[in-house]
Amino acid sequence: FFFSTEPTKMAATSVIFDAGSAYLKAGASGLDFPTISIPTLAGLSKMGAEGALVVGDEANERRADLKLKNVVERGLITDWAAMEALWNYCLEAINVDFTDLQVLVTEPLYCPRQMREKLFEIWFETYKVQQFGSYSQPLLSLFGTGSRTGLVVELGDGLTQIAAVTEGYPHYSACARHVFGCKDLTNNLMRLLSFRGHSFRAPHSHEVARDIREQLGYVAHDYHRENVLPAAMYERTYELPDGTKLDIGEERFLSLEPLFSPTLLGVDVPPLHVAAHGAVINSAIDMRRKLWSNVFLCGGGALTPGLGERLNRELRLLAPPETSVTVVPQPAAEHSAWHGASVLSLLTTRRVYASSYDWQELGTAILDRMPSNPFEVGTN
Repeated sequence: FFFSTEPTKMAATSVIFDAGSAYLKAGASGLDFPTISIPTLAGLSKMGAEGALVVGDEANERRADLKLKNVVERGLITDWAAMEALWNYCLEAINVDFTDLQVLVTEPLYCPRQMREKLFEIWFETYKVQQFGSYSQPLLSLFGTGSRTGLVVELGDGLTQIAAVTEGYPHYSACARHVFGCKDLTNNLMRLLSFRGHSFRAPHSHEVARDIREQLGYVAHDYHRENVLPAAMYERTYELPDGTKLDIGEERFLSLEPLFSPTLLGVDVPPLHVAAHGAVINSAIDMRRKLWSNVFLCGGGALTPGLGERLNRELRLLAPPETSVTVVPQPAAEHSAWHGASVLSLLTTRRVYASSYDWQELGTAILDRMPSNPFEVGTN
């Protein structure tokens, strides 16, 4: 790295942002968990009258009155003005001091250059931060575990990201970002329940279905065996917001089976276990055993009951004989990337961030000297 030698001091305030397709998480560095998490939603009144942009929780609560849009789609920011409004909301809630602010954000694997440039531009030009950095989500998730080698399987709302990393070096030929995530599983649950005659047309229907999936959904250890069990073994009742009781049976696991059989939805993505296997096979031969034995399951989808056990089972069937396969679901998996960024922000090397001086001197060319891999800045 060839940063300027202009002297700087560590900022008094450090804030971490992790923007996903469903939620924006934010908080001060050094914490294990974010202090605020809000939906990445923004909306304007349906009445056509001019009014302030409504974001986050308020936008979610006022779905019936607003024209809503997802500010982050499949990991990519689609509306920068709305994104700024979400950042502002979080900064105000955290009550940070702007006089000496440094910010660290997460980005999806293979983040487009244009999006990275815009991130740097807005934070330096609009917010006037002293230091800024942006790093890859699955790599941060591994960084936060303290391990330098592992296969990260990160299941988010809009993306599935897989990264094979050995001794801090990601094998990019073995990394993948698939446009498939928990949002698609929620939509599948809505589709399956509609066959029972349940309508999901109300403004909050998707949120209700998401809650059903999170509360009652599970991944079958053996899909075919589960499918022939007596219905009484897996039927449950869910109470809708209006007090109506909803009976849910095989939809509890059928809705999640596309993770391992995406053809059920006609989606052109590899099954989760096949994608993970491909990442290992495309890595260096002498590192494959370490990857098989260090599979880190991260992201909000990792909280799904049965997912870790099923992934372990499927990978064992694909791995070479006598190979030890270990899938490690992470504690608070939905915060894995944020936690990794929080750990990274505490390092005493200023290579973690680009400074405002660097930005003034180099502009967007600073990106050529700023890695998205946190392991590249993990030592002085």
